[in-house]
Amino acid sequence: MAGDLLDRIVGEIRARKRAARAAYDESRQLERALAALDAKAGSAQPARAATTRRRRRSPVTSTTTRARRGANRGTILAAVQERPGSTTRELADATGIARTTVASTVTRLAAAGVLERSELPGGGVGFRAADPAVD
Repeated sequence: MAGDLLDRIVGEIRARKRAARAAYDESRQLERALAALDAKAGSAQPARAATTRRRRRSPVTSTTTRARRGANRGTILAAVQERPGSTTRELADATGIARTTVASTVTRLAAAGVLERSELPGGGVGFRAADPAVD
């Protein structure tokens, strides 16, 4: 009796695992197709062929696709224009970009003179667009 129950449970687990694997494979194919279509629609350059080689990923890696080069910078600059004086956390919340990415990007932009750092009343640091007239 217990052996039959155990065999049935193991069989159900294996069947669910096969079904989940098929859904995962289909999801990866759809992600590659969307990335190729986005790349083709976003630029006149031909999209790179998707690699068939599997990469080993850390368990922490997100399943979202990577932003195009310069996309985060543009999104952050637009958010700063809309919300001058915002902190990195506020910019991350507004843009949906990881806080560490926002922090490193605004630091580089401030060093390049594109953004200005401003001390906030609560002791934090906010960012705003640099005044182009002051050079």
